Amino acid sequence: MKRLLLLLPAIAALAAGCATTSRLDADPRIVVDSSVSSAILVLTVDYGETQGANPVVSLAVRNDGGTPRRIRYRAVWFGPDGNPVDSILSIWKSSTLDPGEIADIRAVSPRPDAQDFRIEIRKGR
Repeated sequence: MKRLLLLLPAIAALAAGCATTSRLDADPRIVVDSSVSSAILVLTVDYGETQGANPVVSLAVRNDGGTPRRIRYRAVWFGPDGNPVDSILSIWKSSTLDPGEIADIRAVSPRPDAQDFRIEIRKGR
C-alpha cells in the first residue's frame, strides 16, 4: 500500500505529460517557417500510396492564432538517389485559415519510386 501511495504522484505526472499536445511539425520532413510556426499547428501526418502505387502524404494543420492566417505550402519529393524529383506538382499553393480552422494538405508523388518528401509551410501573401 505504501508503494502505491509513493507511485501515485509519479503516475499523475506521467499522465499529465501524456495529455500535452505534441507538435508533429518537429518531424524534419515538415518545415514550418518561423513566420507562422507560432500559429500553425500540425495535427496529423498520414502516409500511404495511391492505387497507382505513388506515395502520398496528407497533413491536417490548424490555425491556433486569434486572427486569419494566410499560408503557402508545397511538397518536394525525393527519388531513390536522394535528389529532388522535378515536378510541376511542387509549386507553392495558398490557403487562408480562420482562427481554429483545420486545413488538409495533401501531396501525391509524381513518381512511384519516390523515397522521401518534405512539406514546406510559410506565410502567405
